[in-house]
Amino acid sequence: MTLLAGYTSKTIEDEMLSQSKGVIREVLSITPPAQRGEGVKLMGVAARRAGEARIDADLRGVFQGVKIRGFRMVPHLFGDRSPEVGKKPPYRVATKEKHLNVEGIYNARQASRSRRGKKSLTRGQRAPYYVDEKKLDALARKLKGNVGKLAQGFKPAADRLGLAMPVYARGQHNAPGSIDIDFKPNHLRIVFTNNVSYSALVPDMPRRMQWAVDQQARKIERQLPYLIRKAARDSGFKVRS
Repeated sequence: MTLLAGYTSKTIEDEMLSQSKGVIREVLSITPPAQRGEGVKLMGVAARRAGEARIDADLRGVFQGVKIRGFRMVPHLFGDRSPEVGKKPPYRVATKEKHLNVEGIYNARQASRSRRGKKSLTRGQRAPYYVDEKKLDALARKLKGNVGKLAQGFKPAADRLGLAMPVYARGQHNAPGSIDIDFKPNHLRIVFTNNVSYSALVPDMPRRMQWAVDQQARKIERQLPYLIRKAARDSGFKVRS
């Protein structure tokens, strides 16, 4: 960046701000539900739809919604050989909901997936959890409302550096994050932090961050030869391309 600043007539502080903006842009391009790499690029509305579809798939992998009516009809009353006079089968029997905390089960499965590095949320070979379909629908709406929240943790940095947030992460959240710009003689540092509670559960988060930094570094490396040749031409030197 020091060399680049010399050829762009910027101060090293301005160049550092500019390159940090580029790093944040790269980070947002790979923060779920956004995807980039291996021929896939999802941003904006497409990323939001992909995130919502992933939630539906995760929920279907664990739960099956059923109507919980509080009773069921059975043809026999086991253990009761003398039902009330006038009663005929099928008999109405009270039932209780077996899995009360649907969101708790989902969160536990998410944590398990993160520990094991799995991409999909499944219950394994056992039968799905049968849960009240109204609770399942409510959980789906809540989770879909959080699509883009992780990216919002980078919003303070994006705002400070003059970068617009992607469409899938605009305005609907107030996620925690920060940016610290510390410029002193011989000491230049910019630190941006994502404090969304589950950011540490995202698979390969450190690798994602390093990828973003490396991408920006490669942009500088590609730009420098062009700037050096341009400076030489502007100075009157013959440049062999």
